[in-house]
Amino acid sequence: MVFGQLNDNQAYQRADLITLEQLGLIKKVDRQPRARIESVLLSEGNTFVQLFIGLLKTVSKSDIQQCLLVWIADALTGESMVKDTALGVG
Repeated sequence: MVFGQLNDNQAYQRADLITLEQLGLIKKVDRQPRARIESVLLSEGNTFVQLFIGLLKTVSKSDIQQCLLVWIADALTGESMVKDTALGVG
């Protein structure tokens, strides 16, 4: 469950597609082992719900929205459904 490679995330922030705060949250789970992601989601679940909803409201590219929906499904099911997507997720 990752948003993309770190350099891509920073590019999204520089392009004002995501905020610096959102970037910080993404870095907490980006390319992390499943156990780390689960730990972060358990301790900061409400924050990540707000992140997911906020990004879905502001991102207009359908490929990014699709990746966000898969990211949410991963968080809810505990399984990784993400493969190579438009955001460099793998």
